[in-house]
Amino acid sequence: MRTEMVTAALDVAIADLRPEIGQLAIHTDRGSQFTSNAFRDRCFAAGIIPSVGRTGSCFGNARAEALNATIKKELIHPRRWTDPAEVRAALFEYIEIEYNRDRIHQGLGYLTPVEFEAQSQLEFTEAA
Repeated sequence: MRTEMVTAALDVAIADLRPEIGQLAIHTDRGSQFTSNAFRDRCFAAGIIPSVGRTGSCFGNARAEALNATIKKELIHPRRWTDPAEVRAALFEYIEIEYNRDRIHQGLGYLTPVEFEAQSQLEFTEAA
């Protein structure tokens, strides 16, 4: 992993979510790309609160590991892959379309992320 890769991903997330200052926290492990000045500066410039887990603690990374297990179970292991480019393209499509938009999530009350965000936006609008 390179700092440029995670800062580029952060830029995409900021552009998509447009978080208010102090509204969003991002939790990472202590990898050098996440503890770099470039990544932390990008977080602070966008008003994002960076957070890192304790060294040697598996609990801070449990959600990421659960996602990795889901990807392996639903995408990687059921197929026979011929080259790395094919895996990269399928992985991008799975995460960006299937997982982040269409797949129901227990933590979202068995809604898809799209349904959950629409419901949350409606509740926020009605409360205002």
